Amino acid sequence: LFSQPHLKLLGNTPMVLCGHSFGGKVALMYLKHCIASGRPLPQHTWILDSIPGTYNKSLDAMQKHDSSVTYVLESVRRLYAMPTDVFRCKDSVVQALLSRDISMGMVQWIATNLVPVEDGHEKAKRVRFSFDINTIVDLFDDFCGLDMW
Repeated sequence: LFSQPHLKLLGNTPMVLCGHSFGGKVALMYLKHCIASGRPLPQHTWILDSIPGTYNKSLDAMQKHDSSVTYVLESVRRLYAMPTDVFRCKDSVVQALLSRDISMGMVQWIATNLVPVEDGHEKAKRVRFSFDINTIVDLFDDFCGLDMW
């Protein structure tokens, strides 16, 4: 992940390194690489909402629906399984996710990733997600399996 060309792009050692969620594991990987290569460490490192060890997806699946990353990702993936990844409108996505027993707050947060789709010469109300769900699932799988202890 941190090859010499990548480290050169970073320039000087950061004073503070902060990582949130998956970024927390990236920050830990950076520290591990610094130690292994003799590179100076940041003065402070903050890891927020992340775990250094592996993540048990089977325990995650037993949580309340919108507390389960696995369940929420599968719910969004089901939307992608429809004939097209373009949806009629934002409300159709919201209603589909609500029907999967995901809370309104979580659904509204997910819906912030919807972007309008240009339809010919006029902007329509049709929307699509700004991310590729398969990439998100792959990143989550990497996060779950990466042990930084």
